Amino acid sequence: MSERAPRRRTIWDAAILVLGLNVWTSLLLVPALHLERRPGPVTIALMSLSLLTLLVGLVSRQRLLLLAAFPATLLLPVVATPTLVGVNVFSRWTFVLVSVGFIAYTIVSALLLEVLEAPAAPERRKRLPPGATGERWAKRWRIYIAMAFFSAAIPALLIFTLFLDRHVAADLARFYPERGPAAAVLFGVIAVGLWLGLFAAYFIAPLRAHVRGDPTTRSNLMRLRRESGGQRPRLRFYAWVGVALLLVSYLLFLR
Repeated sequence: MSERAPRRRTIWDAAILVLGLNVWTSLLLVPALHLERRPGPVTIALMSLSLLTLLVGLVSRQRLLLLAAFPATLLLPVVATPTLVGVNVFSRWTFVLVSVGFIAYTIVSALLLEVLEAPAAPERRKRLPPGATGERWAKRWRIYIAMAFFSAAIPALLIFTLFLDRHVAADLARFYPERGPAAAVLFGVIAVGLWLGLFAAYFIAPLRAHVRGDPTTRSNLMRLRRESGGQRPRLRFYAWVGVALLLVSYLLFLR
């Protein structure tokens, strides 16, 4: 490993930390400081838990903590204190900035974790000329780009409609005069759960099929693995090995 590798890894870790702190600050800390009533101890503890999850995930470099647990813990203080979000806290432009920051954190963290987990490059290597990308791979890249766009746009649209649309806020205040923000958070949790189900069914499943390669080739490989795995050699194999040993012994005897 070159001398620059540890320095680069430190810079990459710092980039993930800065982007995560940006999301945590813009989504939780700044709204909490500008509330008329300061958050209670439960909300402060949940905010601390979210920050702790980010730090532990960064130190251990765990994908599950950085890309799943940390975004999930960002919602817990909002559930405890619904007034952290809403039309009185975020404008359209601040919502766009927070969304861009969260998307940047997710994409950069996923890419940098992939680089950090990659094996070290050999000291001597031969640089190959760039190969031409086939039409099949070009279509796949277009599919990946479209799926990435929709995976970011759909939840952003749902959250914007629930929390930043003044007409929806007015309807919630009319139907739930005493618990309008709590109702918005409840519907937000339901929308996020619905989106996660749609994402698992219509995004994760096709991506797994694309990543694992051609279905026919994969099924043939799995069949060969099942046929070859866990089976002992047959009696014919031992018989031929015995014959070979006898022939070798006879040749040694002749010499």
